[in-house]
Amino acid sequence: MKVVIFGCGPLPTEPEFPVTAPGARTWQIVQTVVNGLVMADDASPEVVVVALDSAAREGSPAQLVFNIPLDLPWERTLGRECIPIVYAPCPIEKFKAIAQGEYPEILRGNPPDAIVATGSVQPYATASIYARVIQRPLWVDVFGDPLAEVQTRAELLPERKEENDALYHHTWKLLMESLLQGDMFSSLSERHRFALMGHLGVAGRLNRSTRCYEFIHTIPYGVFSATAPPLAEPSQRPYFVAMWCGSFNTWMDVETLASGVVKTWKANRRFRLLVVGGTCPGYNEISFARFAEIVRSENASEAIRIANWQPLRELQSLYSQADVGLSIDRPSYEALLGSRTRLVHFLLAGKPVISTTPTELAQDLELQGFVIGFRMGDSDHLAESLLMAAERKDELADLGRRGRDYVLKRYNGRVLGAPLMEWLECPHFAPDKRGDSRALDPLNPLTAYWQRVLEKERTS
Repeated sequence: MKVVIFGCGPLPTEPEFPVTAPGARTWQIVQTVVNGLVMADDASPEVVVVALDSAAREGSPAQLVFNIPLDLPWERTLGRECIPIVYAPCPIEKFKAIAQGEYPEILRGNPPDAIVATGSVQPYATASIYARVIQRPLWVDVFGDPLAEVQTRAELLPERKEENDALYHHTWKLLMESLLQGDMFSSLSERHRFALMGHLGVAGRLNRSTRCYEFIHTIPYGVFSATAPPLAEPSQRPYFVAMWCGSFNTWMDVETLASGVVKTWKANRRFRLLVVGGTCPGYNEISFARFAEIVRSENASEAIRIANWQPLRELQSLYSQADVGLSIDRPSYEALLGSRTRLVHFLLAGKPVISTTPTELAQDLELQGFVIGFRMGDSDHLAESLLMAAERKDELADLGRRGRDYVLKRYNGRVLGAPLMEWLECPHFAPDKRGDSRALDPLNPLTAYWQRVLEKERTS
């Protein structure tokens, strides 16, 4: 069987680049597909990954081949330890051109049996148009609620009204393409599954033909033990170090982070914050700048080490320099519906996390004791949590090891991805797609309306 996956890069198979959350989710889905095809006893699985990749530049290879280690019992692998995939990183212009019928070489051969989309709204839309043209079943993995994410940016940057409105409109168009074309969907959390049901209802997909059809499965963020990084070895240091890893995104609470860190440092001068990551270029650069401004105004710059974005191969050594991880949300629908991949990555590195807990993932990890929760917007509570963790420094390594074991078991990608793996045994169209063209019922007033709107948008 041949499967084409549209997603985001860079992937963890490219250690020379930083890997963000959409790339990590794409990696999870790629491994799910590969393991699923092998589970289905496919003797010659063929997997092609077309990725929207900010690291792709002119002169970059048009395609690469990576071996994906299998995460299955030996008796199910037919003696194979890994499966090769073909990976095509595309800059945004080439990725958008696919929707206009300008296919890269990798898509010009035999058509796939099934298509999977993940990562962000542009891959969803591109995959949807491609699936419609070649008439193949499509699974859309919606990685968090894209409209709720745009809302957090609009709240953070209210002065950019026209820009925010345009982004919201653009995001809605791309999402609607997938809502109308997808045959099966996956969500990031149970709450998100219900939100996605609402989106499908507005799109007209909850109709008489799809009654009792299980459109959406929840696939939380997960990892595979076969490709999990090794446990970070702790290093000897005279300080207690908390680590922020990833973007200063629109959903984070900059003021609480900065104020809490400053208060902790003033109470314990052996406290340090290691920042790996930072701005979201072209999307949100104000949050990181605001954080730096607050730290400077408090004369606390010596408490902070800024490592900026780092290639994946450097990240493991940076994890080893920290005692705990940090994650801080402000109230938003994005947090309520989504997840936080960094929590899983911290625990894989053996680092407990001090975090707000609005997401289902954070709440579960707090219940298990691997996340130390604090109240959103409360910098005093954050400082108390950091100071308490510093007092328990000798216990943290064992807590982190147990957290890693828990993540590898509870958030095992093969277990979480079972619905997608089962669908790949017999990819099928949704029941409201009929006839030789596998098109939606033209008499459905909602789907017909949105199709006319999108067609007008494409030609305007």
